[in-house]
Parts: sequence; structure tokens; C-alpha cells
Amino acid sequence: MNWFSVLGLVGLTVAANVEVILDARSPLTREVYGSPETKTILTVDQEYVDNIQSKVKEEDLTAAVLLVDDASTEESCNLVPCFDDLEEYVNSSYPQKIEISYPEDLSFEGLKKSLELERILLIDVRNRSELVDPGQIPGSVNLPLHEIPQAFELSPQQFEEKYNFTVPEPLDRNIVLTCRSGKRILVAKERMEALGYEYLRLYRGSFNDWVANGGDII
Repeated sequence: MNWFSVLGLVGLTVAANVEVILDARSPLTREVYGSPETKTILTVDQEYVDNIQSKVKEEDLTAAVLLVDDASTEESCNLVPCFDDLEEYVNSSYPQKIEISYPEDLSFEGLKKSLELERILLIDVRNRSELVDPGQIPGSVNLPLHEIPQAFELSPQQFEEKYNFTVPEPLDRNIVLTCRSGKRILVAKERMEALGYEYLRLYRGSFNDWVANGGDII
């Protein structure tokens, strides 16, 4: 049985013993925890997972790893290597070395969950006065748009003293930008990309969307 034919990955050139990753997690989970950065990944739904389970006796599943939201409740995890913790998979003993990538856009639920888990650095690029009225998203830090890129010319110590957070590294993948309505973050993204920030993420609805969805403000 050609496992790649089963997965619909015919024509994909893959080295021997490289795993195929079946991602059955919800969009929210992928938004918060990221996805494996590899060409040998296939996003699948629950029906697909159930199909794997029914075929396990006739298919060779040794070349696949299944990513799920909750391994404790997924019966297929008894049949194939299975993870509900992406970082655990990345650090596991399986041979395929991968990086974790994140979708550029965050939804309200994705942002809320990411903040609760302290997985992101949320940078608010509005003016300081806007933090007082109408307020700010809890857990966010402030770096006004008009101070980018000059802020990054400061030493790390000067930056932290002025902005009350550590200057992020250009290759950090957890930086999210927010403003009032989503316009200023596009300018901030362009300016920061020019400084080498390659993996910036955007909360496009920004503060307006946060308030509209009932998010707390401080």
C-alpha cells in the first residue's frame, strides 16, 4: 500500500522514514499553538480520522503521526502515534525535525486564549492617550506607531526602561500587533519587517473587535 496515495499526497517527494503529519486539530488550536512547518502535513477532519481507525488493520500507519485537540478522548490515539501537545511532538524522539509556524491573523478567541496562556507578546501601537481612554486590552504592551522604528535604535536597557517590556527578537514568532481598528498595525508591520521582524502576527479587528466581542479592558 502506498501510504502517500492514501493521504492524497501523490507526487510529493519525501525522504525515507520521514513522517506524514495528520493535523486533526481545530482551527482555534492551530491558531494558538501553531502548526508544524513541513511539506509533509495534511489537515484532516474528524471523518478522516475515523476512516483511519476503520482501516488500521489493512493500512500501514507506521509513517504517520496524528495531531489532535485531546489525545485522552481520541480512540485513534491507540492505533497511531498521537499528540495533543505540539511542542511535545517537536521535542519527541521521532526523526523529523520541524519548526512551528503560526497563522498571521488572530481571531478574538485565538487572541484571548493566547493571552490567557501567555503565549504571545501583544504590542498595541496606538498613542499613549488611547490607553487611558478608551482603554487597552489586558496583557498588552504599548509601542506607539510614531516611535517605530526609532524605538529599536535604543539599547535593550533603554528600550525596557522606556516601554516597560523587553525588546523582542526579530525572529520571535509570538509577536502580535493591535491598534484601534486594524489600520495602524499594517504600517507598523511594514516598518518592523524592514528591521528584520519576519513573523509578525496581526489582530486585524484590534481594539474595536475586542470590545465588540465583550473582551475586558483596563
